[in-house]
Amino acid sequence: MNVMQSDIELAIIGLREDRHNSLIDKIPCTYAVEDRSANGYGLVIRSESSESSEEINAKLEKFLRPLLLLIEMFNGCDCIIRIAVFNSLTTTTVTFSSSCLEILRNINARLEVSVYPLDEECA
Repeated sequence: MNVMQSDIELAIIGLREDRHNSLIDKIPCTYAVEDRSANGYGLVIRSESSESSEEINAKLEKFLRPLLLLIEMFNGCDCIIRIAVFNSLTTTTVTFSSSCLEILRNINARLEVSVYPLDEECA
């Protein structure tokens, strides 16, 4: 049985500290927010980890779409979308649609995808 889980987060690096609370107040409650500025990762917006057969592309679009309304608040900041994929298979292929890539472009975020092996017996 193929087990795949993914975590997605948006790190907003360089957002002035006096703007953190105003952004946090506008982030939908379905996201978790963590201030990792002390270690250089900035303000991090996370979704809950998701174990499903849904494609990473679809998960990423669902994660990003609600945040598009807040783009003005972190425009000009260094943003990184991090996707961690935990998979029991030897290889993992992730394909991104043009609409997903357009959202990334609008946010002006770099994309970082990391794949970690997962032992099926432990899943």
